[in-house]
Amino acid sequence: MYAPTTKGELARAYSPHLVSHAAINRLSRWMGSCQPLMKALHRTGYSNTQKKISGRQKQLIYKHLGRPKGCIGAA
Repeated sequence: MYAPTTKGELARAYSPHLVSHAAINRLSRWMGSCQPLMKALHRTGYSNTQKKISGRQKQLIYKHLGRPKGCIGAA
């Protein structure tokens, strides 16, 4: 299982070259464009406005979007 994280930390892992708010916006767009991911996330209680990502939600994001480059793995 993956450790919980903030949406900002996860977004910066995917887009380290962007400032925080731009990275979050990009991740949110990627997530929103993947309907199977959004359906799975909503089943976990996910809300588009939440700041924290649970370990299970992080696992689903990795499953649908792939892991960020340089990601070490399960924490």
